[in-house]
Amino acid sequence: MEQQDYLWTAGGSTVNVSLTAGVITRLRDAIAQNTDAEIGGILLGRRQSDDHISIEAFELLPSEHRRGMTFTLSAADQRRLVQRIRASHRGLQPVGSFRTHLRLGLYMDRYDFDLMSEHFPASTDVMLLVRPTDWRAGFFVWEEGDICRQKSYAEFPFDPAVLPLISHKPALATPPAQTEAVPI
Repeated sequence: MEQQDYLWTAGGSTVNVSLTAGVITRLRDAIAQNTDAEIGGILLGRRQSDDHISIEAFELLPSEHRRGMTFTLSAADQRRLVQRIRASHRGLQPVGSFRTHLRLGLYMDRYDFDLMSEHFPASTDVMLLVRPTDWRAGFFVWEEGDICRQKSYAEFPFDPAVLPLISHKPALATPPAQTEAVPI
């Protein structure tokens, strides 16, 4: 069975990211069902090398939305996040986080940076922001202990129908992605 991936690379970036077309499609569907407030969660995949990760699944995390429509995790949400990071993910490992971005622009805020610093500090961990108003997305990556938060190195259309996809046979069978919030 062949798998199709979008390979995100950007000049100046320390990480290359393979993102499966199926994850893009399933995440778009989940986002389309939640348009009133930002949603987010964990990206699951594999560390292919010191500068390359693959994202093969994701897991939505519930948020109490204590700051209105933004995806900002409360103390209880943070505890659920830690439980989900430590949980078994059928051979995949957490490689970053994602959230939708309903505000103007496409940038990480201080809460995003704090979440990454505390829970996703590995040099290959990434944050994916998706703007559903025009289906644009961007990865944010670590560079020498910091993340350039103002903008992604390379925004891309979050649509597998228009992305340049690469077909290949996956090394291992990919488990089905979880696209629902996990009750704790």
